[in-house]
Amino acid sequence: MSHRFSADLTIRLGFFMMALSALSNITYSRLFVAAIPWAVMPLMTYAFGMSLAAPAMTVMTLELLPRMRGLAASFQSFIFMTVFATTSGLICPFLFGSAFKLGLGVATCLSVSAVFWWIGSRDHARRSPPGQRRASALILHRLALPNAAIAASQSIMR
Repeated sequence: MSHRFSADLTIRLGFFMMALSALSNITYSRLFVAAIPWAVMPLMTYAFGMSLAAPAMTVMTLELLPRMRGLAASFQSFIFMTVFATTSGLICPFLFGSAFKLGLGVATCLSVSAVFWWIGSRDHARRSPPGQRRASALILHRLALPNAAIAASQSIMR
């Protein structure tokens, strides 16, 4: 897929799919009582969107430090584990009461991730030479913490 579509496009498609899934999750959980398989369908499509965006995000983040990719990868893993552990331990227990709260948590973290990715992409585009490929500003994102961590690490590495 990376040979057919640009990294920017795959990231946008992934974010769009995650946002659509988060919105459908909130809508479903607000209107209906959670039941299998409908309660997990938005999560499945969300995971697909995340897996669509994450590889391109990772590569773009590692390109920030081309001579120190090992350092960048280690830092990215550290940020991911820190964000994941903090969210799992401090935020998630407050959301476990209802499917609607969990859906709102997904949408909130998606939004936070989009903001981090947008900040990092905007800063990268401003610092890039004219001929270099630029990361585009993104509007959407989610609770899929790997992408939030990737976006946060890109913002911090600036």
